[in-house]
Amino acid sequence: MTATEISSLREATGRLEEAFLSGEPSRIAELFCEDAVLIPPHRPIVIGRAGVLSYYKSFLAAIAIRLESMPEEMEMIGDGAYIWGLFRLEGRVRATGEEIAGKGKFFLLLKPGVDGGWKIFRHIWSYPPDVMHKLMDAVGY
Repeated sequence: MTATEISSLREATGRLEEAFLSGEPSRIAELFCEDAVLIPPHRPIVIGRAGVLSYYKSFLAAIAIRLESMPEEMEMIGDGAYIWGLFRLEGRVRATGEEIAGKGKFFLLLKPGVDGGWKIFRHIWSYPPDVMHKLMDAVGY
């Protein structure tokens, strides 16, 4: 991969981190393709950007989140790309103030967007069980 390709993929994960930090579900949804598929742990599969927006509206209404992604591998595939690695999550349950922290795993499949940046086409992730249970309790799943 070229330095430019690596930089553009790092920018994509950086935009996702910034969108979560903003707490605005619309900023997260904007990063996804119209036909995106989100595969959250222990939840139904979410299809389409509108579904992504709905998912994150309920999630971010319950929890303030900060993410830091730590990619292990990035690779171009055709005109797309994938990234997989670990992420660090720090959150606070809005209703109780309880702090949640831990590491998880992620996989992103990206497509080029019309603006020249990357759009998330497929996204799957997982958390350790203790973090998962706290998040599910906070969101009411």
